[in-house]
Amino acid sequence: MKTIVVSGDLMWNHYLVRTESTPKAHHEATVSTVVEHYYGGAWYTAELVRKACSRPPEVGFRVLEAPREDNVRPGAEFIIHDAYQVCTQSVYQADGRKRKTWRIKDFLGCNLPRTANRPLAVEEDVPDPDLLVIDDVNLGFNEDVRLWPSALAPYAGPIEEQVAAPPEKTHVVYKTSAFPTSKLWKRLLRYFADRLTVIMPVDALRTKCAAISKALSWDQTIEDVVREFEHGACTGELAKCRRVIVHFGPAGAACLSRVPLYGVKLEPPRASLNGPTYDREVCGWSGSSIIPMRWKGPGTRNTRA
Repeated sequence: MKTIVVSGDLMWNHYLVRTESTPKAHHEATVSTVVEHYYGGAWYTAELVRKACSRPPEVGFRVLEAPREDNVRPGAEFIIHDAYQVCTQSVYQADGRKRKTWRIKDFLGCNLPRTANRPLAVEEDVPDPDLLVIDDVNLGFNEDVRLWPSALAPYAGPIEEQVAAPPEKTHVVYKTSAFPTSKLWKRLLRYFADRLTVIMPVDALRTKCAAISKALSWDQTIEDVVREFEHGACTGELAKCRRVIVHFGPAGAACLSRVPLYGVKLEPPRASLNGPTYDREVCGWSGSSIIPMRWKGPGTRNTRA
């Protein structure tokens, strides 16, 4: 039985639904519900993890998360954020047919809880999960050690403290909405870098002056991401991680991995003036197409796999 702990910023999502027949005056009746509420942040991430781990069914797992009882909804004295967004219907292709789904069109921000509120701990938390998944929305979890799960508790002190290495079996998936610089990030990088997968939006890299093209070819965009890891904003801390996934919203993603993706053994880290240089392999997804590439470190030409 594998144990997965999901932690991070907790949100109560308020979805404002905009339909095609939106009334234009107060006396016009609505034809459907215009406000929906649902668990967001780390709660929603836990649902995605359950779905992702449900296949193959013969692999047993349990997902641990913060409780969802009615008494923890906004209004209770817990650190939970109210998030607001506008949703509209969009059309997508599936099995050769056009289908409709609801997507977030506009984010309207969050109401922050009072600083005196209590943290909401993960139920049945364990200090040595097989996988720790963190959803960091940059709303305070990454700086408030009271909110951290048991697996991170030994590393909550000053960064210069000498503490025991984390359990070898524990891997970490860190999903962030901004370029990481927090207290949490520094500890993940120090203690879990070889077992750390980072998931982040491309806009987080662009805020660090990463020159990644927009609305050009998918091949060019992937090469821009690789260049940033070779010589740009990502050559430092991010390059130390086991795996980095840069996503472009629903359009696609690029995965840069220190673990072989195509069965070819990668060379060990090489010394350089800026620290060790790691070989990586790269794979990009755009819709149903996959662009595999091998990146053999700085100064080496990228080749199609």
